[in-house]
Amino acid sequence: MTQRSTPEAATERHTENLANLERHYRQGELAYDRYRALIDAVLYCFREKLPPPGWVANGVETACEILSDADRQRAARRTAQLHKDRMRWAAVLYFHTAEGASWEDSYERSAQALRATRYKASAETMKASYQKHARHYRPIYLDEEHMIEAAKQFYKEIIAEKVGSSP
Repeated sequence: MTQRSTPEAATERHTENLANLERHYRQGELAYDRYRALIDAVLYCFREKLPPPGWVANGVETACEILSDADRQRAARRTAQLHKDRMRWAAVLYFHTAEGASWEDSYERSAQALRATRYKASAETMKASYQKHARHYRPIYLDEEHMIEAAKQFYKEIIAEKVGSSP
């Protein structure tokens, strides 16, 4: 079995994940698909403390140049929704994997845990956000362990934000 914790394995995983995002960026049929792949690549590089590859820098520059004010507003709404979906996905996955809750209980527990945050939603909406995000985000994680670790990290950010915003 291959050891996934070596620096070489990490570099290989990063290369594969960024190549996958680049493919989504270049082959996206809709502008939104391309922007989302670009946003995911920027977030991935930031989270993993990696310098962005040239295609990411060029894509960001191009995106900034072509977005009109209306496009910026629409993109901001979509980006905000994507972020909400990502954080809800993280909470659901956290409860399911780290705490062993069933999927239905994970949706309920996520709704309870996030009720005092900007990510609050019903259990049904948690499920919809989880499914929507899982469909689109999963391809950048080539292994289950890395995906679960990312979900735990996002969930920690939610808790930190929740604690930091309390009086």
